[in-house]
Amino acid sequence: AETWAIDVRDGAGRTHPLVLRRSAGHGSDDFNPGVGKREEALAQAAAARHGVPAAPVLAVFSDDAALGTGYVMQRLAGETLARRLLREERYAGARRRLVADCARALAAIHR
Repeated sequence: AETWAIDVRDGAGRTHPLVLRRSAGHGSDDFNPGVGKREEALAQAAAARHGVPAAPVLAVFSDDAALGTGYVMQRLAGETLARRLLREERYAGARRRLVADCARALAAIHR
């Protein structure tokens, strides 16, 4: 899948940081084995409704002429690179909370 960080400006001039996830290549899930983007978006939204920390899904699209198949979600601030999280001093506090935060997220998924 392709994942794009995008900024969208609304009519009032506010900028919204978003993420666009779409099927790679041909623009359709027909060419991608496994879970399709629609199902991925629905699973993420359902997980969030049940307490799993997840970015809100804002729109789902299928076989769009320009975008193919995928969804748009809110982009959350944070770091995802393990090397930075594990080594940089500015993430020392996050490292102290990481195991407990992951345990809560996993417990919510299993519920």
